[in-house]
Amino acid sequence: MNRNDLQEMLLEFENVCFSGGAAGADRLFGLWAEENGHEEVHFSFKGHKAHVKPETVLELPFEMLTCNEVGVQLKLANKALGRSVPRWGYVYNLLARNSYQIYCTERVYTIGQLVSPTQLDGGTAWAVQMYLDLNDDDKEIYHFDIMDKLTYKYCNETKQFIQVDSVPAPHGRWTGIGTRRATEEDLRAFEAKFI
Repeated sequence: MNRNDLQEMLLEFENVCFSGGAAGADRLFGLWAEENGHEEVHFSFKGHKAHVKPETVLELPFEMLTCNEVGVQLKLANKALGRSVPRWGYVYNLLARNSYQIYCTERVYTIGQLVSPTQLDGGTAWAVQMYLDLNDDDKEIYHFDIMDKLTYKYCNETKQFIQVDSVPAPHGRWTGIGTRRATEEDLRAFEAKFI
């Protein structure tokens, strides 16, 4: 499999959740997808423990994690985030995997913590930034914050997250990611804001 093969496969889905199979938000968004008749694709790699049904996991080959396109995405995201990109190893593979979570997505849903009006915490920030770096000016990012229990959307004009009362329910090709600390209570509170 290469990136073109993967893209062709992913674009075939009508309603699908792309995620990383981790405990917390990834698993919870997978459950929501299943409850609502959506497909699931959880990107993983050799040595990564998934917390979702095995049949929903897509193990990415090493060559796809280390390809030039992923390296460019990580470097570009790093510029905005001001973090460092590991050269190899488990953490590098997690970040490279994140690039595939947003590879063919139309919108992103996150459960986690805003650390500033423009940035989320943890690995979620990498996936969101790589999505923002794509060549489309009309980004759809919806966030439930586990600290203040409020819902936000990304405003393309101000380039910041703004508080909102409701967000569109996940549909189409969407990414569902976030913190491992997310609980089912967080997911249900976010779901209550879906219209």
